[in-house]
Amino acid sequence: DPQLDFAVQHLLEELERAVVLAPGQLGPVLNRGIARFLLGDNAGCCADMDAAISLAPDHAGAWAQRGMAR
Repeated sequence: DPQLDFAVQHLLEELERAVVLAPGQLGPVLNRGIARFLLGDNAGCCADMDAAISLAPDHAGAWAQRGMAR
């Protein structure tokens, strides 16, 4: 769906800013990874999930999303 892709792309741009403005925060990194996954960027998703896992090793959602992206 092109409208969904456009919305997710816009969200991804906002999350990129959030990651820069709030380094070390789990939320923006985790959500950016999910947005990347939705856009088909599995490598980018895995990189963000790796970063999320390093911030919160017990976060089951990050581990699950990383597994789906691989």
